[in-house]
Amino acid sequence: RITLRTRAGGRSGAVNLAGGALGRGTASKYDVATLAPRSARHALEINDDALIQTGGKPQAVFDLLKEEIKQATRQFRKFFDQQLQTAGDGVLAEISASPGGNVFTLTVAPFFAQLLSERQKVSVYNAALTTKRGEMEIETMEEELNIINTDGTPGGTIVGDKLLPEGLSGATPSWYFGIPFHISSAASGTWLGLNRATEPRIRSHAVAAASNALSPTHARTLLDKVKQRVGTEGFETGRWLWHIHPAQKKAWEDLAVLIERIDIGSGNKAVDLLPFNKYSIAGIRLFENIHAARDRLDLMALDDWIRVESQTINWYEKEGRRMFNPIDSTSGSPVAATLMYLIAFLEFANV
Repeated sequence: RITLRTRAGGRSGAVNLAGGALGRGTASKYDVATLAPRSARHALEINDDALIQTGGKPQAVFDLLKEEIKQATRQFRKFFDQQLQTAGDGVLAEISASPGGNVFTLTVAPFFAQLLSERQKVSVYNAALTTKRGEMEIETMEEELNIINTDGTPGGTIVGDKLLPEGLSGATPSWYFGIPFHISSAASGTWLGLNRATEPRIRSHAVAAASNALSPTHARTLLDKVKQRVGTEGFETGRWLWHIHPAQKKAWEDLAVLIERIDIGSGNKAVDLLPFNKYSIAGIRLFENIHAARDRLDLMALDDWIRVESQTINWYEKEGRRMFNPIDSTSGSPVAATLMYLIAFLEFANV
């Protein structure tokens, strides 16, 4: 439960101090947003022969177990960064074409295939998210073409179907509340149990570019709207950044190039036609993220983001053990492999 002050308290006005009534007052109004942690895991499985052959200095080029544990942590962080670009529905991509076999093209904006990874399992849902068709594993990806090759195709899969994380089930599943869920100007629906229609303070400000090219006017208009709500001092004390995809950074860079002047001195210094590598808008730095939506720039107050957790990201333990042997489903005997899990039980919010 998150307590939010949604209305200021007190009333100011004229009063007759020559015996007049002082009048009644008010107090601040508070609402409660509700947020429940969600659980996720990253499963790491290594065959025993690979562990044996890389377990010692004399025979090993590198320590496979140590390297895989390090990579697992990075992959799990990447997973959460990808999930936090979504609007709480878990939609990572949409099938735009199916050339044949187990090949799918994902060219639907704003994410294309950028929220997916190789070796990841995904759930296939129909366009309305009312029916889960099944799951499939992404074997390879062609990032530049936004094409994935999978180990199979769930029955009934068609163009327009949505790809969600594995493990989700049922109609219209709910998933991590990402940036589009929290930073939204929508006047309908709910936000953490509060009605967007009747509580305007939970709506974010937005400036629609209407498919026009990015310009300083868009950023300035948004900043003015935010200042009108939080006051100018909010920008003086808080930690702010612009969260953008490289495509939007390029658009801003194109504006910078238009006003660039290159002075060539006697030293015949080499000319760099793209000399800028650190950008800001109105003094607020840009944070470039390859997973960000390509059709928006988000102004974020970092101090307003919170994480609610029952279990922080850590290795799953059972009776002091972190490593487990998979069991063969046919014979019931242990499989010659080692299985480990990174788990997390948390949720995120922008308050």
